[in-house]
Amino acid sequence: MLTIRLHLRMIIKIALIAIHSQVNRKHCVARDAPYARGMKATIWHNPNCSKSRAALAMLEARGDIAVEVIRYLEQPPSAETLAALYDRAGMHPREGLRLSGTDAAKRGRPDADAATILAAMAADPRLIERPLVETDKGVRLARPTEVLEEIL
Repeated sequence: MLTIRLHLRMIIKIALIAIHSQVNRKHCVARDAPYARGMKATIWHNPNCSKSRAALAMLEARGDIAVEVIRYLEQPPSAETLAALYDRAGMHPREGLRLSGTDAAKRGRPDADAATILAAMAADPRLIERPLVETDKGVRLARPTEVLEEIL
């Protein structure tokens, strides 16, 4: 009976460690190794987007990058944050405006000035094309995901 209890406790501990590990990966709590090397990336992520999932998988697969995931639909960036990201990417905010699956074109957003586009994106983050990835080397709209190599 004592042996069964010990086995059950061990199984429960292993399960809890596995669950804790998966929770940390989903929220992208960085592992120790990336911090030791100093490489960090922030991805403005939509888990429902295949391009965004592919970019996140690419970052995680390297194993030497501490990845911070910001689910921008839940935590919308400010217009100022977006302006800084697009500036670092060398992009006009119009290039980061998501047209497919939104009503941006109907509302005349593609023809608007930068400030109007940024304000619209901050108010409705579905208008942000994804994924945006930021590292110390710059920012890229990861479409296609291979452009990430430029900043890694």
